[in-house]
Amino acid sequence: MIVMIGHLSNMQLATGVDHLIYGAIFFALVIFLMFYIGSFWKDPEPNITLSESVESQKPYTLKQNTTIAISLVLALAIWPLIKQQIHENYHAQTTIPEWPPLTQSKQWQEVSSPNWGWRPKFEGAATESLRYFKSQDTIIGLYQVNFGDEQQGAELVSSKNVLRRMNNEQHLNERKNWHFFQQSKTYNQELNSNLNFATLRNKQLNEDIEILRWYQLGNSITNNDYMAKLYQLYKRLTLNNDPEIYYVIFMKKEKHITPNNYFLGNI
Repeated sequence: MIVMIGHLSNMQLATGVDHLIYGAIFFALVIFLMFYIGSFWKDPEPNITLSESVESQKPYTLKQNTTIAISLVLALAIWPLIKQQIHENYHAQTTIPEWPPLTQSKQWQEVSSPNWGWRPKFEGAATESLRYFKSQDTIIGLYQVNFGDEQQGAELVSSKNVLRRMNNEQHLNERKNWHFFQQSKTYNQELNSNLNFATLRNKQLNEDIEILRWYQLGNSITNNDYMAKLYQLYKRLTLNNDPEIYYVIFMKKEKHITPNNYFLGNI
């Protein structure tokens, strides 16, 4: 009906505020009509008799109500004190820790940035590090990002932390050329955790970049956003100031290497 009103009035009606009014009125009429028609097939009212068990139920006693009320008041009174204590004593480290499998391995030597046409970048980070390491003919990138105490819109666990940036014209070439080819999870025995595994494909150049990523919060490692949030909550309540890092390691796919197995077997 709204479409027909717009069509028949040459788009003079039902295109602005009146669209919302028509929508609300038509919606209400249709819903009312559906309930009215449905009422003809409604089930008869059941004959309910209160059982002895229901009749014997008693309301909360004054003592029980008082206990519940005091518990709620104490909870509401204690939380601001806990929040202030956390705010005054919890300050997450913004350092970027070394990652020994690459930085302390004789097999890997740090090199300058290769021209792959893509690199990870998360917005709003307190500190970040992007380094490349080479072993024989293989180059691997290591990206670590720390959001510190975090702010709204700049958080460790956030939908904004994406591998393929979409937010402005600066990343137009990245949006146009790089596409997710596959995403999965893979288990790493050394880290004793599942890691997120993804492939970005440049269709123009027919090149793939393979990516592993995970969260490390103190000594806890996970690839699960919800678990990462729980670990963060636990760290704050226990005033654990250890760094909270998002790790991304990546490499350009080569014909003689299966990156997923290469990552797990050599790093």
